[in-house]
Amino acid sequence: MPRLFFAAAVPAALAAEIAALQQHLRRRGYRGSFPDPAGLHLTFAFLGEVPEQHIPALTRLLEATAAATPPSALWLSRWGRFGPPGEPHVLWVGPGRVPGSCGGCSGSWRRGRRR
Repeated sequence: MPRLFFAAAVPAALAAEIAALQQHLRRRGYRGSFPDPAGLHLTFAFLGEVPEQHIPALTRLLEATAAATPPSALWLSRWGRFGPPGEPHVLWVGPGRVPGSCGGCSGSWRRGRRR
């Protein structure tokens, strides 16, 4: 089963800023994982392993929810890391506050997944 998540691409200007931060961390000796800035994204909901037959319904739900959600501004003011102890970690950045319209997206996707 594929592991799925709903996400949005990071705008090019923000990806460039994150790439500069990655370079700074490399120069400072950080040995974590540095993803390709072209593939950066903002995850709204991690769905985990999903049976293939559910993908078309999830796609329709995502399209409907995205069409009904107004554009929103997000301020990336939090960061953290994940990964097993003693291994290189993945650093993440995320919004300190999620606008109500975006928070609603995540909830509707999760409810749709349970159907």
